[in-house]
Amino acid sequence: MSLKNKRSFTLMEILVALTLTGVIVLAVASVDVTSRRFLKAAQDKSRIYDEVKIVTEHIAKSLQSGIGDILNPGFSISAGGGTIEINQDSNYDGRFEPLLDTITRYTYRPPTYDIVYDPDISVAGDEEVISKQMIANCNFAAGAALNEVALSITSRKDPTLAASSDNPETILTSSIVLREMSLN
Repeated sequence: MSLKNKRSFTLMEILVALTLTGVIVLAVASVDVTSRRFLKAAQDKSRIYDEVKIVTEHIAKSLQSGIGDILNPGFSISAGGGTIEINQDSNYDGRFEPLLDTITRYTYRPPTYDIVYDPDISVAGDEEVISKQMIANCNFAAGAALNEVALSITSRKDPTLAASSDNPETILTSSIVLREMSLN
């Protein structure tokens, strides 16, 4: 058998094959890195949404158990919209009596990016932080109806930074109606 009949790869063919293999591996790695980054951002956004949903449900539950009448809607909102106080019918007699019932308060604190819940404003030291440091903005506003509250919470992974793919933002808005309205 002569050398001329023996089939082998030339150096150029090997280099082309290695280059094509490298390009394919690089493309697969790029897709993998991109999909991991997308998955991480989706997980972060989902976690933030879940946290804000819990806070919103907490506030909605307090509002829906609040009580008011035709002259007092059962809640008061601060001028800046960062605090809401809710009249609670603690003795379940169907009306709000300031000496017998309680007032709960929710306050958004921008310096610490959290929301504080005070179940009874007449008792000192019973405040509880109900959100982690992720609330970029929280606003309470009176709704269209007398007993309605519009709530808007904007949250980010890091509220001190602008929204981006690495710092996803979630905005949750809700319109909450107080359940009972006495005509007394």
